[in-house]
Amino acid sequence: MGEHDSMVANTTTSPSVSESGQRRSIQTRDRLIEAAIEMFATRGFKASTTREIVRAAGVALASVPYHFKTKEQLWKASVDRIYAGFNERLIERRRMSPGLDPRSQSRNQLREFLLFTVERPEFIRLLLHEGTADTPRLRWFVETHLRPQFEYVEAEIRGAQQSGYGRVGRPDQIFFMIIGSIGLLYAVGPAFEQISNRSATDEELVASHIESVLELFYPSAED
Repeated sequence: MGEHDSMVANTTTSPSVSESGQRRSIQTRDRLIEAAIEMFATRGFKASTTREIVRAAGVALASVPYHFKTKEQLWKASVDRIYAGFNERLIERRRMSPGLDPRSQSRNQLREFLLFTVERPEFIRLLLHEGTADTPRLRWFVETHLRPQFEYVEAEIRGAQQSGYGRVGRPDQIFFMIIGSIGLLYAVGPAFEQISNRSATDEELVASHIESVLELFYPSAED
């Protein structure tokens, strides 16, 4: 192979090498975030260490600074990932059920909130860990994610109240009542399982929980 042939070969193979490196980089970042979600949701921010997260992710410690300069950046990326998944799920549910009456739409949204929490209890656990003290992290959490979520739910609550099928009460209080009635069971799933001797994610129990929550906040129309 001549010099020219060698240069051509290197030129044609470099894009695939670059793409492979990009894929590995994306995979490393994803693994770090998923491991961090589990760690932060279980232990909280302060008790979680970057070294433990790296070990759980199965990546090199040296790869962390490339993706996240600080542990707080990794924590924020973890919260962003959870809420992005939740928002995508609600948007998809609304897209798949156009033309529903307001009551049915409200019930659908609440059902998806519960089902997402069953699949991702970290959604509630992250809030439980951060919501106990007024910190810069909590203020970021509230302004970036919790307040937009509340504003959306507030509109649902007020619309339901005006239409006569929503429960009476302050929307801000009802918002946290919804979070508690849906999320606590899955946030403390091991405690529930000790009491009931059944998995918190048992399909029959989840279905029963859905119906109880729907009837509590957006009761079905009377015959």
